[in-house]
Amino acid sequence: MKTKLRTCTNEFLEAFKRDFDEKYLDLYRNLDRAAIQKLFENDEIYEINHEFEYQLLKPGDEVHNMIAVYSALNWLTPVQATQEEMWFTMLNTV
Repeated sequence: MKTKLRTCTNEFLEAFKRDFDEKYLDLYRNLDRAAIQKLFENDEIYEINHEFEYQLLKPGDEVHNMIAVYSALNWLTPVQATQEEMWFTMLNTV
């Protein structure tokens, strides 16, 4: 399944980090996936002009997961691959 790659503004990421303990920690502790997804439905989260083939990761199978992530995103440049905003957004939306 092709999925659009999304990222966030640096301002959103910095505010999220700054306010995490007070505003967001309980959402993650309670595994409130719907509320977490809602946080990422705003103008500071946006699609970039790339798609990747989504592959389900397997908990506890690090080798499978590394191969899945690499094969889905091996086209990233080194600069793109080091953008915290992209990985942060992907982690919370995919």
